[in-house]
Amino acid sequence: MFDGITKENLHHAYLLEGNVDDILPEILLFIEHTLGITLRNNPDVCIESYDVLGIKEGRNIAEWQRQKTLAQVQIGIFSARTLTHEAQNALLKVFEEPTEDTCFFLILPRLDMLLSTLRSRVISLTSRKKEYSGRGIQAFLDASYKDRLLFVSELQKKEGLAIHHFLDELEYVLSQQIFYAKKMHYVYDAKKKLSARSSAHKAILEHVALML
Repeated sequence: MFDGITKENLHHAYLLEGNVDDILPEILLFIEHTLGITLRNNPDVCIESYDVLGIKEGRNIAEWQRQKTLAQVQIGIFSARTLTHEAQNALLKVFEEPTEDTCFFLILPRLDMLLSTLRSRVISLTSRKKEYSGRGIQAFLDASYKDRLLFVSELQKKEGLAIHHFLDELEYVLSQQIFYAKKMHYVYDAKKKLSARSSAHKAILEHVALML
C-alpha cells in the first residue's frame, strides 16, 4: 500500500478505502518502520474512529492539527462510517492549507463518499486486499507508447474520479509484477501532482504513459 512513500516525499493527506480493522495495522506499521515515528505515548499521533464524522468532529480535527507539540511529523489517523458534507467542507480548509509536517490518513468504507473538491486534495492509496481485474490495465501496459498516449488523452477528458480510479488500479497491478514494481514511484508522483490545486492532468498522465 505504501510502496514508494518515504519521509522525503510524504504527502500531507492520504485517503484509504476499506475496513479500518484491515487498514489501520498497515498504517501503524508504515509510521513506525518507514517514518521512524514512535506511536506509544506520542501526543503528536492522534487515532480516532467515528460512526458519523460531522461538523463538530471536523472542527476538532482542524483544531488538533494546529496544536503540534514535538519537533517531528504530526500524524492524524481518522476513520468514519459516514461523514457529512459540512464536515468535509471543514476538512477541505485543513487539507488546502495544512500545518507544516502534518500528515493525515483518512479511512472510509468507500472513496465515492468524499466530495470531489476534497478528493482532489488527497492521495488515494490502494489496499492489497482490494480486488481488481487488472485486464484493462494490463492491456494499457502491453500497448505501444502511441496507444497509451491516445488512451490517456481520452481519460483526461473525463471527471476526476475516473483518473483516480485508473491510477489506483494501475498502482495495484504494478505492485503484483516484479518488472514494473520498481516503477511504481511514477504512479505515486502522478497522484501527488494531481492533488495540487492547479495541475495539468494531460501532461501528468502522459508522463506516466511514457515512463512505465
